This record gives sequence, structure tokens and C-alpha cells, in this order.
Amino acid sequence: MQRIALALGSAWLLTACGGSNLNSFFVTEEQKKAQDQLRIQAQYEYDQGNNDKALEITDDILKLNPYEEKALILRSYAYLSKAGLDAFSLSKNLIEQSENKDSSTSSGDATADNLNSLASVIGLSTADFNELGAANTVDGGSTSTTVYYPKSRTDARVSLSEIVTNIGLAVETLCPIIQAGSAKDPARDPRHSCEASPLELQGRAQSHFAWALAHLGEAIAFYSVVLYDDGAVGADGKPLGPNLQRVSASLNPQGDVAVFLSGLTALTNAINTIFPTDATAAADSMLNAMFTDMEITSLAFSSMGGVPDSVTKSIDDSITNLQAKIAKISSTTDSGATSEAAKQNAAVRNALTTKMATELDKKIGQLPDDQKDQACELFKSINSDPAKKPAGC
Repeated sequence: MQRIALALGSAWLLTACGGSNLNSFFVTEEQKKAQDQLRIQAQYEYDQGNNDKALEITDDILKLNPYEEKALILRSYAYLSKAGLDAFSLSKNLIEQSENKDSSTSSGDATADNLNSLASVIGLSTADFNELGAANTVDGGSTSTTVYYPKSRTDARVSLSEIVTNIGLAVETLCPIIQAGSAKDPARDPRHSCEASPLELQGRAQSHFAWALAHLGEAIAFYSVVLYDDGAVGADGKPLGPNLQRVSASLNPQGDVAVFLSGLTALTNAINTIFPTDATAAADSMLNAMFTDMEITSLAFSSMGGVPDSVTKSIDDSITNLQAKIAKISSTTDSGATSEAAKQNAAVRNALTTKMATELDKKIGQLPDDQKDQACELFKSINSDPAKKPAGC
């Protein structure tokens, strides 16, 4: 509890607009007083949950000084609040992930488990899902289930999704006051190309925390589309899990084998679309953006200093997990990945289909030998990790 209080206290501190006077050499005393007064009003409106009013007031400040650091930081938090992201709930969620591992709900993969838990921090509406992807029905043989085929990273970021739009505006707002380096790299994220503030920066911790929060929020949003879960529960009242997982669970090798193989083919086709490993598609995919967002989140936290390990552990564990999978993919040709982006996508796919692969391993093992070869070939498109390969494949 003490660590939770510490992290939440840090999050509160980081959202405050502290810092020394940066503009005294650039504005008159009268202008400075006007900016200070506007900033107080903007902070009040933000604290009251009036994000649009806070944005309106910070806009007035930035007309006086487009690089006013404290106004930019507050403005970014207003955008993040409009996206449904909150520093307190995020910090609490990250700490709970690092301290409370529930084996009964574990997928068997650190990345999948951490992202599943984080998905509760941000809630995409049906409108968001329809802006970020295309709804498709996947026939698993005994059941038909809706999944979303994600848009490209580029198209998703210019969509009308209110959540992703506000996250993007937060990134755009913060960009001039984030110091160039590992956490701000235009080669990794084109949104990081901006003119740097000419003023001396004082609020590194505040700005980098918001930077981390924005990129993590986008990673969560993209994950929610990639592994769409409509929230359905079973007869026992427990969640049925992501819809792709439910397609896999519905496949029955003990019934009509042709129907089983047809359902497995449909599942494979969906996974190949959602988790592209073609070099061109992979480079501009949601998966690639999600991986990059998580790395930037980790780097931004690291650059701040003083962030408790309990806040950063689940993100760092996920990055380590994915990097290990990328290294494994680089040593095998089974994944079909031909570029670094494709290898990253294959790694994320392997992480998010671990539980599915375990279930299919058992089912494929029940097939007659003459049908097993076809099933084994399909399985490789679902999970290319040699350690997950069904017996006899």
C-alpha cells in the first residue's frame, strides 16, 4: 500500500504545473501576470474536469507564448483526460500488475497478461472500433464471432476515433518540449518530428510522464482492436476472453474433421490479416505501432528518474518478453518474417496467441495423420514459436 501511495502521489505531483519562471526574459511583467492568471484558471478548469475549457484557456496562453512549457504540459493532460487516460488509475493498475499475478487468468505470456490488464484503463466505444478497424465475422465451425481487422497505423491516427485523436493531440502538444533522444525519435514515430522549443526546459518529469502516458494509451487502444473482446461471459459468469480466442476454443477435432479444418483455416486467415508479417504491411501496422509505443513508454519512464520500479515493471517485462521472441524469430525461418518490423509483428503475434496455441496443440494432436499435415501448416500462421509446435508437426 505504501508503494501505491508513493506512485499515486508522484502521479499527482507530475500532473501539477510546477516549475520556475521561464519567460521573464521574453515577456513584459504585465504579460507574465496575464499568463500566470490564465494558467491558474486553466488549472482550475482541468481540476474540475472541464477539459475543453482548460484547452480554450491554454490556447490563449500559447497565443502569447507558443512555447510556454507549463501551459503545454497542462494542455497535454487535458487531451489525455478527454481520451479517458488518468495518471492515478494508470499508476494504480501498473502497480497491481507487478504485485498481483492471478494464475487462474494467466495466458502464459507476460506481454499478453500485462496488456489484458491494461485494457481496462481505456474503454473504446463501438464508434472507436469502427473507426480503427473493419468488423468481420470469423466462422469457427460451430460458432461465428466478430473480430476487427485493424487499419494501418497511418490511417488509424487520422481516423475519427475520439480516443486516438486526443492521444495524438497530446503527443503533438508535448513534442516541442520533449528532449531529443531515445524517447523522442522521428525515425521510430513520425509524430516526433517537430520544432524544438528555444526555451530552457524545466518540467522534464512532468512532460515525460505525460509523453509516456500518451504512448502507452495508444498501445492499449491498438491492442484493444487487435485482440477485440466484446465482453461476453460464459454460463459460469466468467469472461470468455478475446473473440479470436473464442473461435479457437470452438474448434472441435472430435466432430467433423473437415469442419474443424475449415474453421482452423478461417482462424488462420483472420490472424494473418490482424498480425501481418509482410514487410510493407508490417511497417505500417497497428502491431508495429503498439510495439514502438511500448518501447517509447519504457524509455520515457527511464529518462525521468525516480519512478518506482513497481510502476515500470510490467512494461519493462513486456518489452523484455517481446525482445526475446524477436531474437528467437531471427534464428528461424518458420515465422515468414522478412524485415525487422515483420519480426516484431511475429513476436507480438506469438505473445498474444500463446493460450490459443496451447489449446490448438492438444486439438491438432487428436487428428488422424493424413489430416494433421494440413493443420500443422495452418498452425504456423497462428504461432510460429517452435516450442509451441504441436506434437507430430
